[in-house]
Amino acid sequence: MSGVFVHGPSPLNPVISLVVSNSSSAQISWSSYSPPADLGSFRVYLSTNNFSSVTGLAPVSSVGGGTRSYIFGGLTLDRTYYAAVTAVDAAGNSSPQMVGCSTCAA
Repeated sequence: MSGVFVHGPSPLNPVISLVVSNSSSAQISWSSYSPPADLGSFRVYLSTNNFSSVTGLAPVSSVGGGTRSYIFGGLTLDRTYYAAVTAVDAAGNSSPQMVGCSTCAA
């Protein structure tokens, strides 16, 4: 007899906001995110190009499911950056579509 595992949809991605920025760093937050029961972690993305999907992008970091903010360092002054965070469930599933991409100006 074989077991079959049926998994539900990928978790919803959080809406992020810019908390603070300076000449070389920016902090984003998703403090109002309500996690699903099977949340495993978050993947954090940053690009100098605006995007609506993380397909093809490499995350700059992966943080634990209890994390609700992230600080990007080493940014260049007067350059616009775009950030996104995806939620990853315990099975490794996540949605590549963004709720909205936050602008982080250094």
